[in-house]
Amino acid sequence: MSCIVVIPAFDEEGSIGPVVRRALSFADRVIVADDGSQDGTVGCARTAGAQVLVLPHRGKGAAVRAALAQLRDEGFDGTTVLMDADGEHEPADVLRFIRAVERGNDLVVGRRRVHRSHVRALLNRLSTIFISVLADVDAQCGFRALSPRALALPLTAEGYEIDLEMVLAAVAEGLAIGSLDITLRPARPSGIRPGDMVRINAFFDRWVLSNIHRLPISPGVRIVLSLGATGGLAFSTLLGRLLR
Repeated sequence: MSCIVVIPAFDEEGSIGPVVRRALSFADRVIVADDGSQDGTVGCARTAGAQVLVLPHRGKGAAVRAALAQLRDEGFDGTTVLMDADGEHEPADVLRFIRAVERGNDLVVGRRRVHRSHVRALLNRLSTIFISVLADVDAQCGFRALSPRALALPLTAEGYEIDLEMVLAAVAEGLAIGSLDITLRPARPSGIRPGDMVRINAFFDRWVLSNIHRLPISPGVRIVLSLGATGGLAFSTLLGRLLR
């Protein structure tokens, strides 16, 4: 099965070259979706052998969606692997993601065992609790693989919420979702701030309230999830104001 690696990037000139070169050892092509970088990311990615989409700075989600849209337009029918640009992910794991898709999974999400900080670990654990009602995955992990069916998922997020939205959309569409333990090498402090996590959780609550009729869950779980999302959205709104 053919494989294309998509790497969203923003100001990653120090790491993007080695990441691209290693990814090309395991993929047929690498696409770097540059989210309006102000440094030498574009040049470094091209020199390393990547195709680069030069985009305005709108956020990770917008960059990912642009790359996935191009693959759909090309009629790509292989495995798409998403990975970070900072060197945190091990490119050799791409082969394991490909095999997981070949076994019948439509969306395979990496599962992290270490995090960049105790705060990030706590925030991720809270996020996982919310999503675990629908899917047992590390929903905010950016290392993941998509089958052609998952490549067609309708996505709207422009920021970090894209990772969560992809899982939610896959659940709503009844796609097969798998998880894969990954090798992780935290490269530096995370770029995700507390305010981003608040927005991600608020996104989850809004998405659930708008799409709960599409989810394959029992009436009882639907009621509990609706109540939780309503309360969570109110809390996220309050917390978001305090963090401004």
